[in-house]
Amino acid sequence: MAKAQVKNLVVAIPRHVTYKRFTFDGIGGPVTIDDISLDQDALETHVIDVLGFDNKSTYKSYAIGEVVRILHPIIAINAGASSGDPALPAALGLVVDNNKVVTALNPKQSLATGVFCIDQTGRARIFHVGAYRQGTCREAVQSGPVVIEPHGVVGILQREDTHPRLARFLTALDRSGKLHFLATTPAHLYDLAQLMVRPVKNGGMDCTDALNLATGDRESALYFFDGLNKAHVFGNLDAPVPTVIVVQNRV
Repeated sequence: MAKAQVKNLVVAIPRHVTYKRFTFDGIGGPVTIDDISLDQDALETHVIDVLGFDNKSTYKSYAIGEVVRILHPIIAINAGASSGDPALPAALGLVVDNNKVVTALNPKQSLATGVFCIDQTGRARIFHVGAYRQGTCREAVQSGPVVIEPHGVVGILQREDTHPRLARFLTALDRSGKLHFLATTPAHLYDLAQLMVRPVKNGGMDCTDALNLATGDRESALYFFDGLNKAHVFGNLDAPVPTVIVVQNRV
């Protein structure tokens, strides 16, 4: 069973954001997690359709770094399955931007089984594709797989740990209502799910819902600006992606 072992970094800058790094013993070796959590009442979270972003620009790289350069967010992370030309990826599932359905829900996606949703009140939600109803989300992206089912049930079968360990990028909600974005060193999703549902007092994160957003540190990235003129980057900001989730200060 995964067990948290070392907490070697805790940062609480900027206000309403906490950044923790910790290591736990996973199947196949130690796993390090960079966990950025935030108060949803104090900050805004948005889903950005990168392919339709910054229409005035004559040059587009469709990379996470381009979104960061223009929007200057506190947090940015890519999400959603994609295909096509690696330099111009196309979303394989649902993308909703400002109440406009950019690409339709794809219920046949075997891995992208969940939806990261910003509802009409501005709060983040995570649910299965089967629970999605048009109009529920003002912004959304289909991704997956679902790692923790609603109300804190592990959503990954144990046999997942027979597959190779991979770098993971995830989002989660905990029992206090905080929204988390995570980057890991190579890990099994089953290991991560077991750790994330466990109560904090037992070394876990007390998460009620979680979704894998992206896999592979060459194809994905998590960006965090800590308010001290220092940007933390986990993965590859130059990776071309169709969709990015950003967190910004409320205007």
